[in-house]
Amino acid sequence: MAGETVIPCTYDSIDYFSEGYAKVEINKKDGFIDKNGHLAIPTIYDSAESFSEGLASVCINKNYKWGFIDKNQKLIIPYIYFNTVSCPNIFTEGLAGVRQNGKVGFINKKGETIIPFIFEFASKFSEGLSAVRINGKWGVIDNMGETVIPNKYDDIFGFSNGLSCFEINNKIGIIDRLGNVVIPCIYSFSYYNSHKLFNGLVRISLNNKFGYINTLGEQFWED
Repeated sequence: MAGETVIPCTYDSIDYFSEGYAKVEINKKDGFIDKNGHLAIPTIYDSAESFSEGLASVCINKNYKWGFIDKNQKLIIPYIYFNTVSCPNIFTEGLAGVRQNGKVGFINKKGETIIPFIFEFASKFSEGLSAVRINGKWGVIDNMGETVIPNKYDDIFGFSNGLSCFEINNKIGIIDRLGNVVIPCIYSFSYYNSHKLFNGLVRISLNNKFGYINTLGEQFWED
């Protein structure tokens, strides 16, 4: 019935649904509800992330160490990692970026270290690649930890259909998954998030003009 309440207003916050579960908060504690609104995992965690590939990272101690639980609330990976903005802390393509001893590495769903803890920052894996930062510069690794693109960029923004925006000296361009320059690095950001490819287009500015560029280099300027 239209307008019918599906989940009552009993939570301080509700996150988006992912894999059938949504994170909820009550009195600064996190848990998870299912799509029927039932509290499937009680609100006992100091913090939590959404489920991804069957696991969710959660924190339940004063030292803010993180582990991973499954949808039955079983602790799969113990509370030994840190969660910060420097790593995604969710599983994609079988790997999760986590922080330990001040560095980021990647683990599998058994908690085994697959890629060592040597990075300052890292993005989640997409299309078999992750952007990583070492000594202030960004490059790209594959899912075995091998360097695919050297760490020489000011930023790399994640791959979509084999392409990614990159930044040098506050200018953006586009590279392919081998590091070949597809679109030269001559454009400026036009607003926040303009560095990401969306439906094959990137929002840009050049010489006080604003518009879009596609992956063929065709420019579409606003009047």
